[in-house]
Amino acid sequence: QNGASDSGMIGEEKAKELALSHAGLTEEQVRYLKVRRDYDDGRSIYEVEFYGEGTDEYDYEINAITGERSEERRVGK
Repeated sequence: QNGASDSGMIGEEKAKELALSHAGLTEEQVRYLKVRRDYDDGRSIYEVEFYGEGTDEYDYEINAITGERSEERRVGK
């Protein structure tokens, strides 16, 4: 489900927007964008992964309720 109706969750679309905004990129500037809901230490999260310019790889974990980034990683350049 992509909507935010899932028990107060922010939704996949919002998680994607938050990750892209933090990376300073737009959806048109990235490749292989993937968003999926998962659980980490009992918390519901969204994992957002994509490639930016060159070989830069971005991985984000976003709290599915609050929208806070709990983990981020950038590999490349």
